[in-house]
Amino acid sequence: MDDKDAALQAAEKNYLECKYKIYCDGSGFKKKIGASTLLYTGNQLTKTLHFHLGSEDKHTVYEAESVGLLMGLHLLKGLKVQMRSLVILGSDSQALNKALNNQNSHPGQYLIDEIHNSAEQLHSHQDSLINAGEKRAAYRAGRTWKGRIRNVINLQLHWIPLHSDFEPNEKADEEAKLASQGRSSDAKLLPKILRKPLPASVPAIRQSSDKLLLRHWKHRWKTSPRYMPTTSRANKPPF
Repeated sequence: MDDKDAALQAAEKNYLECKYKIYCDGSGFKKKIGASTLLYTGNQLTKTLHFHLGSEDKHTVYEAESVGLLMGLHLLKGLKVQMRSLVILGSDSQALNKALNNQNSHPGQYLIDEIHNSAEQLHSHQDSLINAGEKRAAYRAGRTWKGRIRNVINLQLHWIPLHSDFEPNEKADEEAKLASQGRSSDAKLLPKILRKPLPASVPAIRQSSDKLLLRHWKHRWKTSPRYMPTTSRANKPPF
């Protein structure tokens, strides 16, 4: 069994066995970028969030994948229930998975930092729910109580292969395409960082600039007096 088959098998198993699952995606469609996240409780889709990043000249699909995961954590933080079993974050982005485990700074680092902070807030929120009695006792005794930010719940990010006919992932892809074309959830429902436009991505600007320079060069070459003679010689037989 290869990595793709194993990942798909794990995704199907977790979908059936885990109560809370997030599936997120980013999409570049018709030169626009968008992100989506879906919350499943059992086998029911209970919440969906969308965020339109803007033009591909200023944003990347990688950014959108990060935004999708950030929105997923935001949805989980909004639940007032104890999560005592495995909680799944499903994404088809291997690049995002690697970035979250890489301490080196790279483009989009501010979004990776937001994801880490949001995950810590989720653990702290769950600690306050799971250990509510301990929290109340501390307050009654006049002590400060601070929730733990790690190892409170079993929160795992799982890679889900692209185009594997896994229904929740395909649904996330459909919703991300809608987001790319302009659909965004009400700002009040989104993480604070998404309640205003995100800064432009340096890689996206660089790529856009490179494309513009190439088009400009091609135009100048085709209108150059040297273009036709060179073309004519290239089409003649070498004898």
